[in-house]
Amino acid sequence: MTANKWTFNEDGARDQHFQIHQHNNLYATTSFDDKCKPPGFIRGDFDGASGAGGGGKKDDRQSILMRQAWAQAKSPGKQIMMTGLMMWMSGSTMSIFTLMMMTMAMVQPITALFGTQKAFERFESPDTTSRSLWLPKLAFIAMNLICIGIGVWKLNALGLLPTGQHIPPTVAAPNYAEYSMGMIMN
Repeated sequence: MTANKWTFNEDGARDQHFQIHQHNNLYATTSFDDKCKPPGFIRGDFDGASGAGGGGKKDDRQSILMRQAWAQAKSPGKQIMMTGLMMWMSGSTMSIFTLMMMTMAMVQPITALFGTQKAFERFESPDTTSRSLWLPKLAFIAMNLICIGIGVWKLNALGLLPTGQHIPPTVAAPNYAEYSMGMIMN
C-alpha cells in the first residue's frame, strides 16, 4: 500500500504560479499540468509577457474597447426601472417633489441623447471605423428614448400634455350672481 502525499510549491515551472506534485513511496515526482487546477483557473498570457501569436494585442484591445462600448450603451438601461419607480412614487398630484422627478426623468436622457457622439468617442481607435460602433450607439439611443417615454407617460398622467383628454372642449366662465341683504336692528 503506498501513501500519497500532495505538496504545493512555487518552482517557476511552466505555470509561474504553482505546480502540484504527487510524492509516493518511491519519491518520484510527477507533475499534473492541467489535471489539478483550481476551479476557474485559465491558463494564458494575460499580461503579454510572451510574444507568441503576433497581432493578439491589437485584437484584444479592439475587443476590450467594444466590450466597454457595450457597457456604456447599456448604462441607461439600468436607470429605466429606477425612473419608473420614482415616477410611480411621486404620485399623481402636482407638488415640488413631482416636478423635481419630472425634471430628472426628462433632462438626463435628453442630455445623454445630445451627447451620444461624445460618450462613444473614447472607444474609437485608429484601427476601428466609426461604423463598428453604430450598434452600441443605437442601443444607447433606444435606452434613453425608453426613459424619455416614461417621462412623457407621467406628463400625460398628470394632465400636462395637451392631448385633448384632460382639456375640456369649452371652458365657460362661471355664472356669478350678486346678492345683497341688509338688516337694520334697533
